[in-house]
Amino acid sequence: MAISQDLVPEKNVKIIIKDTESDSETALEQLKELDEMGIKIVIGPQSSNEAEAVLDYATRNGIILLSTASTAPSLAVSDDNLFRLVPDDTNQGIVLARLMTNEGIGTVIPMYRSDIWGKGLADEVEKSFEALNGTVLDGVKYESENANLSAEVEELNEKVIAATSENDKESVAVLLCSYGEVTEIFDLAGTILPCQKSAGMALTVWR
Repeated sequence: MAISQDLVPEKNVKIIIKDTESDSETALEQLKELDEMGIKIVIGPQSSNEAEAVLDYATRNGIILLSTASTAPSLAVSDDNLFRLVPDDTNQGIVLARLMTNEGIGTVIPMYRSDIWGKGLADEVEKSFEALNGTVLDGVKYESENANLSAEVEELNEKVIAATSENDKESVAVLLCSYGEVTEIFDLAGTILPCQKSAGMALTVWR
């Protein structure tokens, strides 16, 4: 990082990097280490889960957090020390709801991470989609630490079959609020397609 001496005369900037490993507990431990070093301005953490984990400590200890990607609406707390550089998921909920409505989707089945980001985004989409006269069915939540999501994908498949039996198949969509585990979910969805009663999954729009 280069800073003009005209802007900051006779000052050196030292950058300390800490890897949170996208883990909430690690993020808090790393923030405490930075605090012990006397650092009071932190760029990060990135995710909503990490931001939630460190926010109370940061606010109580006068540490400014600049998060580049935490979008959970519930993190919009007054008089705290978290400054987010992106819009929250209230906006994404509105846009996704409009997109699905414009594409003729009338019924949505959410599948989402059981955390502050996944549940928050699913809730925002539901609120906006129902305001546009859409229907949001009971969804499937999953724990991100779960190494095997086959049971959850099977549950989703059953919900898709039920929804497509009662509605036009092209009007049913799955809303997937996921991180890297999305690849496993898609792989599992492809694996169960040849199985009995799984045709609904193949005919469903994913969002």
